[in-house]
Amino acid sequence: MTASVSSSSVGLSATALAEARSLRKRPGIGILGYGNVARHWQVPGYLAADLNVVAICDIDPAAREAARQDCPQTRLYASADELLADPDVAVIDIATRPPGRLALIEQAMATGRHVLAQKPLCAEPAEVDRLLAVTRESHAVVAVNQNGRFAPVWRMTTSLLRSRRLGQVRAITHVYDTNLRWLPDPRRQGTTQFLLFDYSNHWLDICRYWLEPDPVVVVQAMAYEVAASDAGLVQQSMWASLETAGGANIVIRGAAAGITHAGHRFIVQSDQGTIRGDVDSLDGEYLYVDDGRQPVREHVDGSWFPDGFLGSMVELLRCIEQKEEPTHSLTDNRRTVALVAAVCRSAREDGTRIMVDQGAS
Repeated sequence: MTASVSSSSVGLSATALAEARSLRKRPGIGILGYGNVARHWQVPGYLAADLNVVAICDIDPAAREAARQDCPQTRLYASADELLADPDVAVIDIATRPPGRLALIEQAMATGRHVLAQKPLCAEPAEVDRLLAVTRESHAVVAVNQNGRFAPVWRMTTSLLRSRRLGQVRAITHVYDTNLRWLPDPRRQGTTQFLLFDYSNHWLDICRYWLEPDPVVVVQAMAYEVAASDAGLVQQSMWASLETAGGANIVIRGAAAGITHAGHRFIVQSDQGTIRGDVDSLDGEYLYVDDGRQPVREHVDGSWFPDGFLGSMVELLRCIEQKEEPTHSLTDNRRTVALVAAVCRSAREDGTRIMVDQGAS
C-alpha cells in the first residue's frame, strides 16, 4: 500500500497518465536515493500514476525523514542491502549521485532486480562495456533515465524525425538558458565538468538519438566559468559542436548564468522542413513544424517536469512486460556515454577536435 497523490497536484498530462495506466502489471518499485529529483518529480509522478512504489532507501537520515512525511505508507531503508532484501521490490530506481552508481546497478542485477539508473550513467564507455558484459549473464532489464527524451516536445520531435516526413536532418541548434545558484562539488557530482558531463547530457543525448542511424563521429567543445555576484559561486557556460558521418552538424550553446530559468529553444533543419520548439520553458512548451506549406503549431500535452520522469519509468516497465529492449537501454546509452566523454575531453584540451568512440564493430 503506497501513499496517495493526485495527478492534478503533480501536473501530469493525460497522455502520460494513459501510458502508465495501460500497463498490465504494477511491479514493486524501490527508490534508491531520495534527493531533490526523486522527491519532487520521480516519486510524486509515480504515485500519481498509480505505479507501485513500495520502498524508499537513503543513507541520509534527513532524507528518510522527508520520505516518511511524503510517503507514510512506504517502507524505509538505510542501506541498499536492506532495500534489496525486500521481496516485494522487483524494480530498483537508482537515483543516487554518479559516484558508485555502476556498482549499485551490478548489485541490483545480482539479486535479479530490473533497474532504472539516473543519468549520467558514468564517465567512460569502457565502464559501460564492463557492465554490459555482466548483463549478459543476467535476465535483468536495465535502462538509463534519459528523461529528456520523454519530454513531450522532444518526444514529438523524435516521432516526426523517425517518420521521415521532413526528410534527412542537416542541422540541429540548441540554446539552453538556466540558473544554477549552487557550486558543483566534484565529490558529489563525480566530475569537475558538471555543465558538460551532467546538465548538457540531456542535449547531447537527444541530438545523437534524433540523428540515428547517422552516428556523431567528431566533436569540439568548451566550457567557461566566471565569478558570480553571489560570494563563492560561479556562472557557467558552454558550447559544443558535433559532426555526423553523414555530414549533419549540431551546435549546442548553453548557459547556467541566467537570472532565471528561462527555457531551452531548438531548431531542427532537414532537407524537407524545419522544426522549432521550446522545452521546459517559463513561456510554455511549444513545437512548430514547417514543411514548406503553412507552418503548424502542434498541440503539446504536458511538460518535461514531471512527464519526462514518469515516461522513462513507464518505458522500462512496458519493456519488462513485453520482453523488449528499452529505447534507453544500457546498449543505447553506451553511445551517449562515449559522446559525452569525447565532449568533456575536447573541453579539457581547449576545444581540440575529438573522435567519438563508436565501440566494437
